[in-house]
Amino acid sequence: MEEKTRENINLDKETKKALNALVSAINNVYLDKKKLIIRSFISGIAYGLGVTLGLTIVFVILALILEYIVKIPILGTYIYPLATHLHQVKINKP
Repeated sequence: MEEKTRENINLDKETKKALNALVSAINNVYLDKKKLIIRSFISGIAYGLGVTLGLTIVFVILALILEYIVKIPILGTYIYPLATHLHQVKINKP
């Protein structure tokens, strides 16, 4: 079987044009330092906001579950002190 190299791969004109456009786009993004810094900054901001919102939703769900569990007699005696502490922190929050 013949090994494919750069010299013996036959592509049609549309495929070559599309590959050249792709290479050009990649070069524009990664070789231009200003665009790379801006893109990295924006992606960092989006990641930070996503993590913050995601953890907020998870903690709210956990708080709701915790509030429900406190009403169960056996588990409530162990979780009640934690729930009251969280409630006090919520009230004293400026």
